[in-house]
Amino acid sequence: MSTRMLLCSLGLTTLLHAGAGPAAAACIGDCSGNGEVTVNELVTMVNIALETAPVSQCRNGDANGDGGITVAEIVTAVTKALNGCTVDVSGTWAQSDAAIESTGCAAEVNDMLQSDIYAGEFDCVYTLTQNGHRVSVRGDCSGDVVSATAAVDDQGVVTATATEKETNDGCTVNRTMSFLVDASVSPTTMRETYDFRFSSNCGLDNCGLVLRATWTRTN
Repeated sequence: MSTRMLLCSLGLTTLLHAGAGPAAAACIGDCSGNGEVTVNELVTMVNIALETAPVSQCRNGDANGDGGITVAEIVTAVTKALNGCTVDVSGTWAQSDAAIESTGCAAEVNDMLQSDIYAGEFDCVYTLTQNGHRVSVRGDCSGDVVSATAAVDDQGVVTATATEKETNDGCTVNRTMSFLVDASVSPTTMRETYDFRFSSNCGLDNCGLVLRATWTRTN
C-alpha cells in the first residue's frame, strides 16, 4: 500500500472529519454546577477544608478527587470567581517542533512521517474561535487549509476525536485519531494519538503512534 495514502490526513487536517471531544469538565468551585463560582460557594469550600462541612456539599471543589478541599483548590476557585469559569482559547496559534513521541508502526510509515516533518508540513498556523464549550478551528499547514470543530473544557483543554476509513489499491485502512492541547497556557504541547487498523491486503500490521508538537500563541 502507499504510505502517502496512509499519512495523507495526519496532523490536524484529520479534524475535517472530527467530532467534539469529551464533555467539558466542571468548573472548580462551582458547587451548584451553574457555570459560575459565588461567594457562598467559596465559603462552603472553606468549611469543607476546615472539616466543618462534608465534601458532598461541593464535589466540584474537590479537583483532585481526594475527598477533601485544599488551599490550592480554594485559590483556583477564587480565581474562577473573579475571572469566570471558562478560559478563552480564542486566538492564533503557531505549531512547531513536531516529532514522533512514540510509535509501534512499521519503519516505512515512521520514515514517511519523519520526512514530512523535516519538510515542514507540520509547521502550521491555527486560528481558534471559542463559543462556549465549542471551538471553531481553521488551520493552514503549508497551504493546506482546513476547518473543524472541537470541544474545550473550562480549564482550556481542547479535544477532538475522529474515525476515518479509506481504501486504495485493495488496501483498507481504518484510522482513529484523538487530539488534545492545553490552550490555557503558551507555549504548550499538542498531542495526537493515532490507531491504524489495516486489511490483510495492506501488508502492514495494525499499529499506533503519538505525534507531539509545540503550540505558541501569537496574538
